[in-house]
Amino acid sequence: MLTDQEKYVIALCAWKEAEGEGIAGCVEVMHVILNRSREWNQTVNQVIYRKNQFSWTSPSSPRYATVPKDSDPVWLACLADVEELETADDPTEGATFYWNPKTETSPWFEKHIAGSPEFEISARSVHHVFYRKVQQ
Repeated sequence: MLTDQEKYVIALCAWKEAEGEGIAGCVEVMHVILNRSREWNQTVNQVIYRKNQFSWTSPSSPRYATVPKDSDPVWLACLADVEELETADDPTEGATFYWNPKTETSPWFEKHIAGSPEFEISARSVHHVFYRKVQQ
């Protein structure tokens, strides 16, 4: 069961990562965080602050110091949606990775996730492709 602190950090990460994607994009990021935590047997904080996992956690990111306004509708939705995260349907179908192939370039990701036989596409959204380990 997620603690209040973990829920807040998940909501904040989702807002910072996907605010421009709207509420659906934020919910998808929340599920990826939860899926990683479960699959990798790590805490939410370990997942979010693991090196090179979420771009906004780098001090050089413009989103690093950004704080949501209390009146921001996407932020308010994140806070509400994270409360149901553990019991809600997962729109990513168990994804532990995602990317936007039109705006992001990562030879590592292309080789180790998108091009790996160990991973499969589990879902697609407007801008993102979601990947999970191939089910055995």
